[in-house]
Amino acid sequence: MGPTGLTVATNLRRLREARGLSLRALAESLRERGRSLSADALNKIELAAAKPDAKQIRRVDVDDLVALAAVLGVSPSALLLPPDDSPRTPVEITGNPAIPADSAWAWVNGRRPLGGAPDQEDTEALTYQLHSLPPRQRRQRQHPLGRALEAAENDIQRVVQASDSIVEGQQERFFALVESARASLGRLTAELDHVERDYRAQAAELLQWKAETAGRGTDGASVD
Repeated sequence: MGPTGLTVATNLRRLREARGLSLRALAESLRERGRSLSADALNKIELAAAKPDAKQIRRVDVDDLVALAAVLGVSPSALLLPPDDSPRTPVEITGNPAIPADSAWAWVNGRRPLGGAPDQEDTEALTYQLHSLPPRQRRQRQHPLGRALEAAENDIQRVVQASDSIVEGQQERFFALVESARASLGRLTAELDHVERDYRAQAAELLQWKAETAGRGTDGASVD
């Protein structure tokens, strides 16, 4: 079993226990949703986390994964990755070298390519979004306002991470991150204002066109 399969097994036990469900209760909930996984099968899945080399372990297929996520009330991502998004935590993903946890979560959630930088805007990033996101979400991400929002989110995330603990000699870096976040919020506000101005202008043009159209006869001549 690969690293992602082991992560799924670990997360399944963690989330099941957090929900206060026994193996039997989880199996019953799955059965009610049309997915048959016995308590014994679930136990063999979870066993992989403690004994990955055991012969009686069971793998999770795609349908199992989605059904388990639905029953447990989480996204499939919550089963696929560890509950840690620190840039200092390495995460193993099947078929790839270990990458920082925050990059792994950004990849799984459709934000950027595997191992891509937060400010990456090259062809690879655009191609990734083209094939990873449906049209409305893709347009939102690629719109100037969407890009400004993502940049602000990234800067704020850095501030939050840096504020978790005070490290000697890192105070200036923290204040620089705060200023960068303020600048990002300023750009976000400017983009929002720009979108609002464009919308108002287009709405005014539409009203003017309707008024002009209403004032003409069927032959296009003014009725005045």
